[in-house]
Amino acid sequence: MNSEVQKLGRDILISASIEKYEVVGEVPSGMMDSLKSRVANNGGQYAIFHLRCQHDGRHWMLRKRFSEFAALHASLVKKNPSVPPLPSKSLVRQFSPEALEARKVALNKLLADICTRRDVCNCTDIWDFFSLAENSPTFSQSGASSGATDPVQVAEVQESCFGVSDICFNAVQGLLLIGATDSSLGARVDAGLNVKLTNLRNAPTSQLSLWRQSKQTLRFDMEFSCKYQAGLSCVALSMTRERGFGVCGLGDGTVGFYEINSGSGRGTFGTASSTNILPLLRHTAGVTAIALDDSEQWVISTCGACQLIIYDMRRQMTQCEVQTPAIITTMHYCEPQKRLFGGMLSGRIVAYDLSTLPIRQLAIIPDSAELVGNTKICSLDYDSVTSTLFSAKKDGLAIWTVKSGADSCWGRCTGQIKDIPGAPTAMAWINSSRELLVALGSTISVYDVDGAGATYNIPAHSDEISSIIFLDGPRRMFSASKDKTVKIWDFPTCRSASLQDSIGSDTPTHSYSSSAAPPTYSGFQAKDRFGAPASSFNRNDPLGLPPGNEAPGRAGYPGLAGADPFSNSGGARGSLPSSASLLESAKTRPPTFAAKAAPASSSGPLKVAGAAQGATFLRHDSDDEDDLLGWDN
Repeated sequence: MNSEVQKLGRDILISASIEKYEVVGEVPSGMMDSLKSRVANNGGQYAIFHLRCQHDGRHWMLRKRFSEFAALHASLVKKNPSVPPLPSKSLVRQFSPEALEARKVALNKLLADICTRRDVCNCTDIWDFFSLAENSPTFSQSGASSGATDPVQVAEVQESCFGVSDICFNAVQGLLLIGATDSSLGARVDAGLNVKLTNLRNAPTSQLSLWRQSKQTLRFDMEFSCKYQAGLSCVALSMTRERGFGVCGLGDGTVGFYEINSGSGRGTFGTASSTNILPLLRHTAGVTAIALDDSEQWVISTCGACQLIIYDMRRQMTQCEVQTPAIITTMHYCEPQKRLFGGMLSGRIVAYDLSTLPIRQLAIIPDSAELVGNTKICSLDYDSVTSTLFSAKKDGLAIWTVKSGADSCWGRCTGQIKDIPGAPTAMAWINSSRELLVALGSTISVYDVDGAGATYNIPAHSDEISSIIFLDGPRRMFSASKDKTVKIWDFPTCRSASLQDSIGSDTPTHSYSSSAAPPTYSGFQAKDRFGAPASSFNRNDPLGLPPGNEAPGRAGYPGLAGADPFSNSGGARGSLPSSASLLESAKTRPPTFAAKAAPASSSGPLKVAGAAQGATFLRHDSDDEDDLLGWDN
């Protein structure tokens, strides 16, 4: 682990307790007046609780009503799903010494719990409630010097039709594949009964779309979209020098397909339609998970009937078919090791070897009574360098060390995080800071595997999160949700400066589907944790090298002008031109990115491939040079 990469948030040591309480206000004349003052939350008698707060050796007193505790708790629950419940509130105010003492004890228990939770203490609502900035001068100073910051949303892609169910991103060519499906109650009834009871017109219920990132910004333009009548559960994207394609698993057992020109990123078909499915590949139940092998051009898919199929894209035929021990709900494929891990409905993980055909089952993890509960595996991730497997389910998170022998492998549990609030819907491993990103509802919780607990919470979306992708090089996260959006976040880098101080634009870039009317965004401004506006900064690579040292043709990546980081000494990816030819080429033609520069706002409305005539789009470009776009060009 890189010791310079700081974990999200910071350690805030604060304590608070209620020392005493008092009853103030006039006594209501009758029961009706008491109820009126209760509903209006003003007038009549009420209790004031005196809090003693402590932080960094400083003490101060605060006066709070129970309604202020209730407002704090309601705000914390939205951002921190595991916050303990608030003491119940009675319909009629009770001011007997016994009732007030019982409420004091319950509130002290709540305060003691939230003050020992790192993820809760990193919430700004807690800071405001305890007035930390006003009463502890060292609090603001430590925030500027420690370098601990929030992730910052830098871009957003709006899907117009349905909630996003899965995404896949190719960082080399800047291609984002989005799978969206109708998650309404009627669609779920249709999927469960496998008939179209509510969809009498046979209207599409899912959409596969490909978006291309702009060369110099984080704005995405839609390249194509293809709609299907069956539901969509998962997507995968493959881009090689020979060809590229995007696939999606559908609820009717087929696999949707769209071929992409590796040079331009555009589809080879003239018009995307629901007939774009892989021939001779049909499962006996809906597809539950999908993966790709780029070198072999294989599509690996599983379904709800315990069926796993290896399909060869070159030959357009099935190469192998096996029966799985249980229904596979999620998959992770490690292509360098030819290892396929499948999280099953039984709560176990099955491992396959794909180095030869037919594929071989290597192990079931765990192979003993280590398994606690039998809830399904919701998400998997794998670190191929350390051979560490991460699994998430409703019972908790588990870390497995995977050992391989000549003809088998086995896994041993090396860590667990139990009692998580609900079933995770997505997970991603951050190797640089040794943290796990876990989607719980609309919130992304960050778990420190060294500290075995939640350390930070990101209120990312307004609906359930379906997919998370993390790029450890530029420290960037993609999150997709059923709220029809894909959001892109920048995390703190290796530098000690605040991430907000390195944002080159006050607003994130928004991209929209061709049929989506752009929503209105009001007053979004990048700020630091204490409300100060973030200063402008020419964004560089995560290593924080100063501006002006960038090599030509590699914006934001100093010293990479003459080498392809994905090439090897044997020239498997093609040889590089000589320095003389590069100089001669630079004299005779303008830079490549000049032809694709973002148009000025005065040049007319934004045009998006596939957009309807007269459609209007909102465009806001921000400088972003720390992505991987252009490395392979």
